[in-house]
Amino acid sequence: MERPARAARQPRGPRRSLLAAVVAAVTLAACGKITSRSAPTVNTDLAALVRLVKLPADVGHAEWQTSPMAEHGGDWWVAAVLDVPAAAMPQFLAGPGVAGTFDTPPGMQATASFAALKGLPGTRPLAGDRLSVTADLHGIEPCASSPLLHGHALQLSPTRVFVLLWTT
Repeated sequence: MERPARAARQPRGPRRSLLAAVVAAVTLAACGKITSRSAPTVNTDLAALVRLVKLPADVGHAEWQTSPMAEHGGDWWVAAVLDVPAAAMPQFLAGPGVAGTFDTPPGMQATASFAALKGLPGTRPLAGDRLSVTADLHGIEPCASSPLLHGHALQLSPTRVFVLLWTT
């Protein structure tokens, strides 16, 4: 009795490798790995936020979101809406507000407490679910933490502040 030629079995190797690669990709996606195409979700983990930015005073509640970190440079941002005691508000707002305009970053979702930006008198919608916000803007020095050294702070109410920081 003759044995089958090994050449007939060789196609299984590449198929198995391809199958293993597909399974690995699906597994990574299922584990919540953020890709540059996925939208950020709103987080409320204050301890995780403190690892990204400085909070100069007590925060009662925070909702925040971030873009995926770019692998090779590129911009990365963190946006947060913070509930703070009215007496602590000056600690979050660097200097007097200066009239200015900023556009929300690509991917930032104007949901949950971020929806308050839509209700500001100087806000208008832009393409791609982005917003252009005109208001009194403050510096972000109190919250800046390397590499997030650029941005704006905006008082939404006597006890709520919006902070947007980015890398470049």
